Parts: sequence; structure tokens; C-alpha cells
Amino acid sequence: MADLQCEKCKQWKGIRDFHRSTTSEGGPYPQFAPLCHECEDPLDFDPFYMDPADLIAEVKKLRAGIRTHRDSTGHHLCWFATELWGLVPGKIDPKPEVPPTEEFLAHCRIYRESLGK
Repeated sequence: MADLQCEKCKQWKGIRDFHRSTTSEGGPYPQFAPLCHECEDPLDFDPFYMDPADLIAEVKKLRAGIRTHRDSTGHHLCWFATELWGLVPGKIDPKPEVPPTEEFLAHCRIYRESLGK
């Protein structure tokens, strides 16, 4: 089989250096991810194995989470959005590092002032 070019690092590599995705519709040849093993984030590889219905469901779930956050009002705009973070693969500590209180509040004031009165 021919070598493939990784879309990120632009290196030509053997087929074994790429993840196999689903078989192409109407053709006998498997499709391969556009990124080689070294460039692909393993947390983002699952879409290559999803069927179209699962992909649509995933897109709808992510869009709903983004809309919920976007449409937040009042103090909900200031808080970190663990619900939104939970929609993507990979776990993180739900308590992020924040600057000291005075610096944090100063940035809140700058943000509020940027919105106008």
C-alpha cells in the first residue's frame, strides 16, 4: 500500500502509522485518519469510529451545551462551566487554578466594562 501524508506534520508515512477509520461507502478500500499516530490527539479519535447517527447525536449534544453556556446570564457568565467541559472526552480537575482574588476581580471589572453600560 502507498504511503499517506499527515495533514499536520506533512510527513509521508506508511499506512501503519495512521489510525484506520470506517470503510468508505461504495469502495473496498478503508479510509484512514488524516493525522498520523504522532499528531493525532487520542481523545479526539472516536468520531472516526462513529456511525452517522452517532455523529449527529454528538454534534447536537455539543451544540446544546454551547448554547446553554452562551445563553447564560448574570453571574452564571462568570463561573467556570464544568457542565460544558464534561461534554468532551478527557477528565480535568473541576476546580481550575485562578489568580489571587484582587487580580481575579480586577479582570471581572475589565470584562464588565468592556460590555458597556
